[in-house]
Amino acid sequence: MSERTPPKVDEWRNGMVEQVSEYMDLIKDMDAKEATGADTVLAEAFEEIQDNSTDAVMGMLDVYTRSDTSGRSAIAEVFHALTGETFDYFLMQASDECQQTLCLVEDESLDDLMEQKVEDYRAGRLETYSIDEVRAHCGLSNDQR
Repeated sequence: MSERTPPKVDEWRNGMVEQVSEYMDLIKDMDAKEATGADTVLAEAFEEIQDNSTDAVMGMLDVYTRSDTSGRSAIAEVFHALTGETFDYFLMQASDECQQTLCLVEDESLDDLMEQKVEDYRAGRLETYSIDEVRAHCGLSNDQR
C-alpha cells in the first residue's frame, strides 16, 4: 500500500495558509488604522462580488453540488464564517426569493404557496421544490425560460 503524496499545489497552499495565519495573528492586535492584512483583501473581494453576485452564487452552488460530504460541510462552515448566517438559512432564503421572482413573473400571489409551506413546516414535512414544480405552480412552461 503506497502512501499518497499531496500535489504540489496543496503543499504551497498549506504553507501560504500557515504564513497568512501567522501574519494575521500579529496584525489583529495592532492598534493602527493603517494596519491592513488578509481581512482587507477579503473585504475588497466581497466588494467585487457585489457586481457579479449571480455568477458567484451559481459558482458556489456548482462547487457544492460537485463536492463530497466533507467538502459540502466545509462549504457550509466557510459560508457561515464569512457571512454570519448558516448555509441552510441562506438556502431557504434564496429558495423563497427565487420562487417569489418566478411567480411574480406571471403576477401571481405567493399566499397559497407560503401557506402550504407553513403547513408543511408545522407538520414536519418540509419539502423542496424542483424548478419544474415551481414553473408548474406559476403556470410557466419550459418554453418560457
